[in-house]
Amino acid sequence: MNLTYPHKLALFKTYSSPTISSLLHKTGEIRRNAEKRAEDTGLLLSEPRENLNNPERSNAAISRIKKTHGRYRITNDDMMYTLALYMHEPKRWITEYGSVR
Repeated sequence: MNLTYPHKLALFKTYSSPTISSLLHKTGEIRRNAEKRAEDTGLLLSEPRENLNNPERSNAAISRIKKTHGRYRITNDDMMYTLALYMHEPKRWITEYGSVR
C-alpha cells in the first residue's frame, strides 16, 4: 500500500501526542519499524472508513487494531485521536487540495 499524503500527515500528527510519541520511543517502534508501522496503520485504519456499509469488515479491522495494540497501555483518547485523524484528514485534504496524491 502506498500511503497518500493525507494518510502520511495523519500519521505524522499522531506523533504530536506526548503519550503516543513517548510509547513509540519506549517500544522502539518508531526507529525499528517506522515504514511497516505506517503501512499497517494506514491499511487497518482505512478499512473502517472505506467499509462504512460493511460493519463486519469494519469491526474486524478495529478488532485487529485492538489486538495488535492490546499489550500496550494506550488510552481511549489516544486511540480515538488516531482514528479521527485517519477518518478526517483525507476529507480535509481533498477539500483543501482537491486530490489525495
